[in-house]
Amino acid sequence: MKRELVLIEDVHQIIPCVPAVCRRCGREQSGEEIESLRHQVYKLPEIQPDIIEYQQHRLCCSKCGITTCGTLTRRGRLIQRGRD
Repeated sequence: MKRELVLIEDVHQIIPCVPAVCRRCGREQSGEEIESLRHQVYKLPEIQPDIIEYQQHRLCCSKCGITTCGTLTRRGRLIQRGRD
């Protein structure tokens, strides 16, 4: 099954592959281009984690002296990694 080519405007990078010498006689190539063959490669980007740190601040009450820690959000409670 052959995949349709993406429009040239949607390609992120074009790498020209120009022959330096003739494939038959080895003479240096300097002639006019007749036709370009297009070959497209789909490359997936490297996955990078999005690291979010939740900091639960602990405050001391100036009236009674007890400490109270901030509550994690729902998302912070669901996805958790403790200290190593």
